[in-house]
Order: sequence, then C-alpha cells, then structure tokens
Amino acid sequence: MQLDTLDWCVKDFAVDYCEKNTREGKIWTELHNLRALSFAFTVFRKSSILSQVLTQQRASVKILTLSSLVLGPDTCSWSRNDSQTLATAISQCKILVRLDLDEHFLRDSDLEIMLPRLSSLRILLLSGNNWDRAKGYLTDKSCKLISRTCQGLQELGIGRQHKMTVSGVKRILKNCPHLRMLTTGVTFQPNDIKNVLCTARNLLFLLTEESYDEAFYLELIE
Repeated sequence: MQLDTLDWCVKDFAVDYCEKNTREGKIWTELHNLRALSFAFTVFRKSSILSQVLTQQRASVKILTLSSLVLGPDTCSWSRNDSQTLATAISQCKILVRLDLDEHFLRDSDLEIMLPRLSSLRILLLSGNNWDRAKGYLTDKSCKLISRTCQGLQELGIGRQHKMTVSGVKRILKNCPHLRMLTTGVTFQPNDIKNVLCTARNLLFLLTEESYDEAFYLELIE
C-alpha cells in the first residue's frame, strides 16, 4: 500500500484499528514510507501501541502531529512511564522536520530523551495543555536544551508553559538565529521587547501570553 500521508479522522475507530492491527502485525508492515502522520485528538489507552506505530514509521516520517493526544486513562495528565515511552519513540524519528505536540504533558526529562536526536527540526510546537493543573511542566531547562539542540528552528510554540522565564526564552532567541515565529507563555516587559528586537533579527511574529487574554497579536517586522 503506497500512501504519503495518514491522518486519522474517526478517532475512536483509529485507536481500535491501530491496537488490533499492531497486535496482529498487519497494517504497519503494509503501510510504509509515510511522510506525514497525524494522531491529533486521539486517545491511546496504551502508549506502547503508539510507540510501535512510530517505531515502524521512523525511517520516513517528516511531519508528525500528536496535538491534544490522550495517553492512558486520564485526560488531564500523562504518567511518567507514558511520557517517556512517547519521547523515546519520537526520538527514533530522526528526519522529522515538523513536530506538533501542542496540548501535551511532557516534562523536561522527556525532552532530554527526544530533542538531541532531532537535529532536522524546523517547526516545534510544545504549548502546554489547557487542562494542566500544574500550569506547564517545562522549565528553563527545556529552554536551554532547545537552544542547544534545535538551532535550526524557524517556528517554536511554547505557550502556556508558565514555569519558563523571560531569561530562558531569551536564551532560545539568542541561539536559534533562524527563528521567525515564536509563541510563548512568558510575560515580556517593554525592555524585554526591545532586547528581543535587537537579538532576534529574523523574528517576524511573537505571540505572548497577553495575546491569549486580550486577543492582541504583536508582529515584529524588520
């Protein structure tokens, strides 16, 4: 079966189908060389099923969409085991160009597993979950990691990550010179904006936390 993109639209069917055929070893030996794979808004009762799917597509997939993903029985969190299993599986997809994990429950330690092996990333979407009682699991440790391992990024989404600071975001802007679009949950003061304009010469679009609250978009154009 020759397909370029697989996007599950009927999500309950998708999970049942994936689980059944992964157990039987059918569909993922038939579907190969997928360039884009989407399981957005999908519920996986077992993270191991999704892990097997990603492992079998790791050599070809360049665009991976896992936004609003539910892993396990709780819709408002992921267990440490589930998040580590997912991070390990994603880390094997070494030619990823676009990774969408918006509305996730990943931790700093999960990104440490995943990002060092994804040097081809140009778009990384890691905005936190609206249902996240912890107000974001990622901290400035992740900012440091992103700035060190993802220097080719052109678009980054880290909205609703309230444990990150302006200092952490500035580190990203300093070390990711190709960044053109940034969504962040930190609050920029006027002096911070001035610093951003001087540091991130290629940045064209900045969406801050105030933008969510006030529906205000700040566009930075050289």
